[in-house]
Amino acid sequence: MGDKTKHLVRVGHEFAAAMSDDTPSITIAKMVTELASALDVQSARSDALAAENAAKTEFIQHCFRTAAEGGSLDGADIQELGERLGLFSRETYQPALHGYICGHEAGEDTVYVMEKSVGADEWVNEQRAVGATQVETNLRACYGEFPESSRDIVDECIQIAASTAAQLRGSQV
Repeated sequence: MGDKTKHLVRVGHEFAAAMSDDTPSITIAKMVTELASALDVQSARSDALAAENAAKTEFIQHCFRTAAEGGSLDGADIQELGERLGLFSRETYQPALHGYICGHEAGEDTVYVMEKSVGADEWVNEQRAVGATQVETNLRACYGEFPESSRDIVDECIQIAASTAAQLRGSQV
């Protein structure tokens, strides 16, 4: 866990401790609802990443099993397996998109291409950035409902959340 993340966690705990019985429950309920919605989106993306990983694992296991049994796979076998697992797809050949492939005619032949990966690192960072942005948005939305004595902590939380989201997205604040 990075220093900014650790600091955000510490300030978040201080923020939670500063909440009083005067903090409207509707404000807390809205924050929890929005965070739950963000978690649903994150869970769906996580499921997609897990499915992609399972397909790649099955592809590799099939290739190793075939080799271990003394068999071999030719290009057609590999293409069929990759297409069945959703790792490859067919596209109409276009030299501008696919590069020059000897023996293929533009617009007449099909070629196999690997499906785009979800991009695990980028995906994880974006999910973290979405969470940090949600914290910032929620705090700004209910800023006036916090006691005056807590606003310094709330201001710090807002700044840290904004900075963390920007850093995760590769921006500068």
